[in-house]
Amino acid sequence: MAADLVSVMLDEKAIAQVIKGDALFLLTNLSEKQVTYQSYNYNEETFEYKDTVMTKTETLPDFLFMLSSDDTRLFEKLLNYGIRKEVIVLNNGIYSITQSKKNPFSMHVLIKDGIVFLGTSLVDLTQIRNGSFKGSLDKQHKELLTKNNLAMFFSPKGLSARMPA
Repeated sequence: MAADLVSVMLDEKAIAQVIKGDALFLLTNLSEKQVTYQSYNYNEETFEYKDTVMTKTETLPDFLFMLSSDDTRLFEKLLNYGIRKEVIVLNNGIYSITQSKKNPFSMHVLIKDGIVFLGTSLVDLTQIRNGSFKGSLDKQHKELLTKNNLAMFFSPKGLSARMPA
């Protein structure tokens, strides 16, 4: 795998095959999630502390990142390496990265039709895998995305409707 990484980094044509240069990042939702964190309880008299794992509710974004690739073998090798190291689980063609204390998101990866999908919503990736995902993009915004190298759309009205109190 290291040899493949080095050969890709040194070869411009290989880089162009692995990462074509077109990518899309979407914030799809805002949702409240339980996040665990490590805290310490101190004894004021003896100054001793005790490690404590606590949970709190945070509002976190759900996102979907997509990039196209003519050669997805390097991504597959990296994901399979994660499976061997037991930090990634493969279930029905979707790779799930185990959640850690440093990462509050549950991350999932899907490779389909030469596109690498990375997202936080397992439901979205399952719908993409099954071909039943419905994006809510109108004609005007589709044209902006296809005609420009960089486009950004922000809807404060839509965002305020999704924000929890």
